[in-house]
Amino acid sequence: MTKAYQWMVGLGASASVALALSSAALAETGPVLNVYATGVAQNALRVMQLNYAEAARSGWEYGPNFTQTGGTDARVVGLLKDGAAADIVVVQTSEMAGLEKAGLVRPGTVKPLGRVDIAVGVKAGAPRPDISTYAKFRDALLAAGTVAYTDPKSGSAGGKLIDSVLDKPEFANLKRVHNARVATGEVPIWLEAAGQLRGSYGVDEVGLLPQSLNANLQFSIAVGANAKNPEAAIAFENYVLQRQFAPVWTKWGVAR
Repeated sequence: MTKAYQWMVGLGASASVALALSSAALAETGPVLNVYATGVAQNALRVMQLNYAEAARSGWEYGPNFTQTGGTDARVVGLLKDGAAADIVVVQTSEMAGLEKAGLVRPGTVKPLGRVDIAVGVKAGAPRPDISTYAKFRDALLAAGTVAYTDPKSGSAGGKLIDSVLDKPEFANLKRVHNARVATGEVPIWLEAAGQLRGSYGVDEVGLLPQSLNANLQFSIAVGANAKNPEAAIAFENYVLQRQFAPVWTKWGVAR
């Protein structure tokens, strides 16, 4: 074996090792971000997670991974108080203020996310009532006779807000039910947070409640105080709050 051949073999081996190391680096698993968010924002968050994982692949094979824990505001807040390692937190702005005061979110990371409106839904293909004014919305509910929405006793902020709307004297004879499905025809009208209604199969959105009712909730986003990946969480938060993504959030029920 000549010295030239030995040198070429050695060079090839070195290149193979370098390539293997490079491939290993590219295949490095991204961080896992634990997202704790109230249910009304979860559909929008899932879409943004997919966008971010694609955009932030640099150095990772598949970008960061996410786990999602949801439910009502009360559940999310309770989990954080119990020490949950939340990287990203999304709850009502009023609840976020309490978490910030208690030191359960990272200082300087609390930011306004957007407004969640209440929407009206009917079974897919069913006639859509006119709800363009309060009077027409009222008449549509009274004509339906029954309305479904999330039980406020579950701790649902949306359910409590809808309850306050339906507590008006004109709705005294309206039948209110919970855990019934408009998609199967059990009830004629469904009131729900826009993001959750838009993610439901077999339902057509009629529109949002009339503006005169002011039926909306404000939400904020932050990085949890016990975050396992605070730097990656801050990067994700900054990414999703970019102005260019406002239409995505709005489409999935969090108006920005």
